[in-house]
Formats: sequence, structure tokens, C-alpha cells
Amino acid sequence: MECVKTKQIKQANVKDFFQEKWPKDTTENTIVEYGYFIKEAESIRAFFMLEPMNQNAVRLKNLYIKGDLTALHVLAIIEMSIQAAREQPATYLYIHSQQETLDELVSQLGFQVVDVPVDNKTIEGQWWGLTVDK
Repeated sequence: MECVKTKQIKQANVKDFFQEKWPKDTTENTIVEYGYFIKEAESIRAFFMLEPMNQNAVRLKNLYIKGDLTALHVLAIIEMSIQAAREQPATYLYIHSQQETLDELVSQLGFQVVDVPVDNKTIEGQWWGLTVDK
């Protein structure tokens, strides 16, 4: 699997992946600016965004997976997001989870529970954070 910035993907492929149904609270511009695609055997399999939260932190947002991928694939995609965060000025990566399975995966990767919602919004689920080593 390979992690590729959205800016390096043909616009037609981006539109085909989303089929004109953009993720909630995003625009095509934010997808291009902060997005990453996961390619496997020349096929686009997944998408995520690393959205800035402040000057020191990004949030893994809008993790979309096409087709059936195993938990190991999801784990690899999260590891790729950690690597992509290392290439940015941010020193902290946040993930918001509403699924027990995702909670288990991010816990295995060293994420710690964050008690206060990062964006000060009360939403269902659990916030996780990880210091990103450079």
C-alpha cells in the first residue's frame, strides 16, 4: 500500500472515489489541501484527511475505505496517517472514535485517551491523541 497526497491524484480519480458525495463538513478544496489517498495495486482503496486543529496538532478525519479491508489494513492506514503527520509541523495527532474496534486499534498504536473534546464540541465517542515523533 502507498500513501499519496490528494494533490498528486488526478481530479477525475478523486471525484470517482467520492462519486460527488463529499464527506460531511468538507469541501473539494479541503480534500485537496489536507487529503491523502491509499493506493494498492494502482487501485485507490482509502482516503483520510489530516485537518489542522491548531499550529501544533492535526486530526485524522474522514477515514473512508472502499471495499473489504481487514483490520490489519485499517491498522496500516492509521500508521500511514501517523507517518504523514510526522511530515507536517504538527507534534500531535488526534483521532475521534465512535467504534470499539477503532478504540482497540488506536490503543495498540500508543494513542492515549484525551478527556476533554479537542474541538470543544460535545459529540458521542472517544477522543484519542498521540505525540508525533519527528
